[in-house]
Amino acid sequence: MRSLLKAEWLGLLAIVALITVGLSVLTEQFRIGFNLYVLVFNIGLALVVAYGQMVVVATGGMNIALGATGGLSAVIMAALMESYGVPLPIVIVVGLGAGSLMGLINGVLTVKTGINPFVITLAMASAYTGANMAITNANPYYNIDKTLVAWGQARTGILPHPVIVAIFVAVLLGILFHRLVLGRRILAVGGNSRAAEMTGIPVGRVIISAHVLSGFLASLAGLLTMARLGNGTPTIGSDWLLPAFAAIIIGGVPLEGGKVAVMGVIFGVAILELITNALAINRIDPYWVTLLQGSLILAAVGLGQLRTASVGGWIRGVLGRSTTSAG
Repeated sequence: MRSLLKAEWLGLLAIVALITVGLSVLTEQFRIGFNLYVLVFNIGLALVVAYGQMVVVATGGMNIALGATGGLSAVIMAALMESYGVPLPIVIVVGLGAGSLMGLINGVLTVKTGINPFVITLAMASAYTGANMAITNANPYYNIDKTLVAWGQARTGILPHPVIVAIFVAVLLGILFHRLVLGRRILAVGGNSRAAEMTGIPVGRVIISAHVLSGFLASLAGLLTMARLGNGTPTIGSDWLLPAFAAIIIGGVPLEGGKVAVMGVIFGVAILELITNALAINRIDPYWVTLLQGSLILAAVGLGQLRTASVGGWIRGVLGRSTTSAG
């Protein structure tokens, strides 16, 4: 109980609870079963996307190609089903493998060239988007496997079945970063790559592994989106980037790297999706959603910097008093 009360995400949970109660009381449409189903699905999908960004940010980098990776993986899977009649299990393996391969390319280029990952992934995002349009000619694939679509649109109560995948991903990432060597190495590289290298950690391989995992999660999100929509549209992933950054920053993940917040990101995603849902219910112009997301990112970064500065000032003050006392 003492550890729970000290959890950084406790405040975010309180905010989620307040927003949920407020919307339930003030907006009758919020309580409609279908609206709750859509809200929960959006939270699950956004969570997988946010985790895809988080694992790279934890190394001190970023993945601008996240949405393009998910979109290209989705249309590859859709093309295999519609144009070639490939069985669903093989399609899923190929699609997730394609996303992992794109992540591998991002990671290798980042490590081998030494160029900032922002520049590398920005360039690759353009390349993946171009490949997407070349494959689809900007036209969706509609002949998606019916089993996949039925599963993607199924639910138990208000719980969409794809959300189970998101929960599973959260559990696995919790184990990765708290129990496994790779997770600890990712955090060590993000905290101080030079110190990590001096202790024998293969920094390059760790960064590449983080990008591969990010690509895998992006392709998984693309698969979930395609299953929900029932088609492989080339626009899948085009609006993922800003919400993913907003969710992880609000959740407590610093852009400098060295830290993750598996639970915090869940509540960061929930806050964003609740606000988006409230604006949609009240028929507010969707462009305000983007403005709000940008404002939340600035606010979250500002608060993080303020907290860091306050802690640093407190430490310096304590050290100063200790030095004075010693003198």
